[in-house]
Amino acid sequence: MNQSELVSIIVPIYNSEKYLNDCLKSIQKQTYHNIEILLIDDGSQDNSLVICEEVGVLDDRIKIYHQENQGVSAARNRGIELAKGKYILFIDSDDMIIDNMVEQMLLIAKEHLLVICEYKRMEDEVNAIASQNKKIDVIELDRTSFWELYKKNLINSPCNKLYEREILLKGIQFSKGLSLGEDLLFNLDYLKYIEGFVYLKQVCYYYRNTGLNSLSNKYYENGFEIQIRLYQNLIKFCQIQKKFWGVQWGELYWYYFKSLQVALDAEFEKNFYKNDKEIIKKMKSTEFKRVLDKVRKNRSELRLVNRLELFLYYCNMWKLNYWLRRKKMSLKECWNSRFSLANKKNARK
Repeated sequence: MNQSELVSIIVPIYNSEKYLNDCLKSIQKQTYHNIEILLIDDGSQDNSLVICEEVGVLDDRIKIYHQENQGVSAARNRGIELAKGKYILFIDSDDMIIDNMVEQMLLIAKEHLLVICEYKRMEDEVNAIASQNKKIDVIELDRTSFWELYKKNLINSPCNKLYEREILLKGIQFSKGLSLGEDLLFNLDYLKYIEGFVYLKQVCYYYRNTGLNSLSNKYYENGFEIQIRLYQNLIKFCQIQKKFWGVQWGELYWYYFKSLQVALDAEFEKNFYKNDKEIIKKMKSTEFKRVLDKVRKNRSELRLVNRLELFLYYCNMWKLNYWLRRKKMSLKECWNSRFSLANKKNARK
């Protein structure tokens, strides 16, 4: 293919020595060669910067920048400022991409359409991560298809997308003041300037398992308030979309409710299953009551187990709700573990 367009690949790095070499090799092996690789070291305290310098000596496409630790958002923002390419890709330093990800995404890129590919959790380190030359399934969607992509978890991350740098230079940046959800706000800002999407139904990006599916949630200070801010921005975006129907609003508010629930769970666990007053205060807030009411109006669309959750919340039995969901998650993890072990035994036979 014509390799005239420069693509900037931005890699924010912080204490990534364990996986950094694998990440960089997957970028260097791209079948599309006209790339610049911007490594933004965000004050790493391990050997990450040394690894960058060693690899950079052998590849003049690599450009290394170091800054005091400011967080991943600041590192990505600096990468945007330094980038020279027509297009920009973001890759996290512990992840990997298939050998022809850039080529595949450029082949289908169209002006003012955001290119999105699928991504997958890395199961066995670097196994099976290579070029995929089979016939690819490409779907062109207008912006009203946003919600269907959101439900597939394809909107939030910046790492499975090919952005136009010209649009990013309109002032779109990652929020440095947030510890959670900055990626979604970044993408919502970007979506305001485009007409739709080119959806590549192919896994091009592999991320490492971070345990986000566990009920033992990572605690974020002001996590409850952050979720409210995120969803209020999401609701504003959806309000200006044409053809955003009642069923979709019901789904959106259910996602909103579950996100607030996760934040309350994390608060509960952080304080060793105490601090009831603070949690009850959040549950009595105007916004939580509003979300609960919106979900309740659409409860006929929910499964029985989800309706039980709502019932327990309305009866102020949130602790019982928490323990039931925790037990359900434990049983699920136990089952998945046994299923995975059984598959490995069968594979050895």
